[in-house]
Amino acid sequence: MAHAIDSEHHELVISDRCLEQELDFVQSTFARADAWTGWAEGREVDTPLRSLSHVMRVGVGGIGGLFEHLYADLRTWSGRRKTAANDTKNGK
Repeated sequence: MAHAIDSEHHELVISDRCLEQELDFVQSTFARADAWTGWAEGREVDTPLRSLSHVMRVGVGGIGGLFEHLYADLRTWSGRRKTAANDTKNGK
């Protein structure tokens, strides 16, 4: 059974098929020599190194933010500890 999802996408639902029938369908659909020749038409050129550098920048930025917050939390914790120690010495 086939039906449209929207104006650009369609869906084909195949049910009650044995494994051999499914294999035949897949081979007849995707095994043609010209089935994938135009798959990249209209797509941007792939730039894997640029993508990797972007992922690395985001990762380094995230790790930097983690250490920044960790340092701020340690300073806050250290300040509270010093205040508590001074209060104990002063009898408060």
